[in-house]
Amino acid sequence: MPDYLALENEVTRQQIDNEKLKQRNKLLYADTDDLKSGLDAIEERARNELGMIKAGETFFRIIPNKQEQ
Repeated sequence: MPDYLALENEVTRQQIDNEKLKQRNKLLYADTDDLKSGLDAIEERARNELGMIKAGETFFRIIPNKQEQ
């Protein structure tokens, strides 16, 4: 009986892990589809991850003012 309960718990844990991985895979597939379907997703990724700036654009960095108390 203890072996059965241990295996039952392991199956439940594995099912939860599988669901998390399925969700992650859905996000990855959606991201892949976006990248395949258009340049907008590629441009957005280049801007966010690589700091891309188009010709004629001006880059501004806004630094929050930290007030000491």
